[in-house]
Amino acid sequence: MAQKIPQPLQGNNNGYDGWLRYAPLPDSEFLQEYSRCLSCISGDAGPVEIRELSIALESILGAKPAIAPESTQGVRFKKDDALPSEGYRISASSGVVEIRGNGAGLLYGTYALIRHLQLRKALADLSLESSPYYAIRMLNHWDDPKFDHTLGPYNVTRGFAGNSIFNWQDLSAEDPRYIDYARLLASSGINATCINNVNADPDLLETSYLPEIASLADRLRPYGIKLYLADRSTATELIQSTQAHVAQP
Repeated sequence: MAQKIPQPLQGNNNGYDGWLRYAPLPDSEFLQEYSRCLSCISGDAGPVEIRELSIALESILGAKPAIAPESTQGVRFKKDDALPSEGYRISASSGVVEIRGNGAGLLYGTYALIRHLQLRKALADLSLESSPYYAIRMLNHWDDPKFDHTLGPYNVTRGFAGNSIFNWQDLSAEDPRYIDYARLLASSGINATCINNVNADPDLLETSYLPEIASLADRLRPYGIKLYLADRSTATELIQSTQAHVAQP
């Protein structure tokens, strides 16, 4: 029997949300099953897991799930260090969907459950298990923080790839796009990002930049993402040359 493919979402869609734009579920047997089995979130879920699953369930089912330390129904999270690093296992039994995860595996398991719901698959006998093959799964940016801005503010690789999402004048500034960026990365299993070009200005490695870079790293970390900086091979010589020039004008 051929599986019915969910129809694309209607209405205005500029692509910003990517695959994290959730379709409301029409009245069907799945709506009844999901509403019955996914009414509560409990256990070891952290703030990010609760937020992501709540956003999805409210959009798909039309109602926010209850949050409780313990429950005999709903989605139950359980930390499990016996699983492979960042791995998860999802199972369903007696009206309870259990997500077990090691570290970021709890978050990856959350997105896996959401993906299962979006494909409109039954929860009965649900069994999903996965763990990353590679320890580092990095998105590599090529930002030029101090390049000629006539091509646009903070462009990527001399403007060939458009403008950067990062505000290099103030990386600590609040910008909701940074969280949206982290969500998209984590939901596809990416756990690292390098935010600068290997040929970027070496001033980026000086201590004056580090507090702002640390602020950005703090916002990505809850999504299991580590922030990296590319170290230009001639950085030490260039910085020393600049310091000597300033000392001896």
